[in-house]
Amino acid sequence: MNGMSTLSTSVEPLDPDPQPGGAPSETGGRLVFRLVGEAGIKAAGDLERAVNRLMSRKPAALVIDVSGLQFLASLDIGLLVTLGRTVIKGGGKVAVAGARGSVLDSLTRTGIDRVMPVAATLDEARLLVAA
Repeated sequence: MNGMSTLSTSVEPLDPDPQPGGAPSETGGRLVFRLVGEAGIKAAGDLERAVNRLMSRKPAALVIDVSGLQFLASLDIGLLVTLGRTVIKGGGKVAVAGARGSVLDSLTRTGIDRVMPVAATLDEARLLVAA
C-alpha cells in the first residue's frame, strides 16, 4: 500500500432490470453496495461517508459486494456491521457477497456472519435477501 486510499465504492440496483419507468428510487429499494480496492485505515473516512449516505436511503434489501476488495481493516468491518444492523433494524435484509482470501478470513474472525449471512457469490446473496 502506498499510503493513499485505494478504495472505491458504488451503489447500484440489486435487480438487473429496474421497475418499469426508470431508475432506482432514492429511498428504499434493493441495492448492491460494491467495494473495490483496499479498505484500510486510511479509507475509513471515505467508507464511513459512503455508509452514512447509504443508510439514509433505507434499503429494503442490501448486498454488500466485497468481491473486488484485496484488503479489509477491522475498523472498516465495524462500519459494515453498523450498516448491516441499521438495515436490519429498519426491517430490511442484508448479506455480504464475494468475500475470499484475506477478506474472507477477516470477516470470519470478526464473526460478521452472526449479524448477516456471507455468500460466495452475488447471485447467492441476492437469494438470501429476496423478499
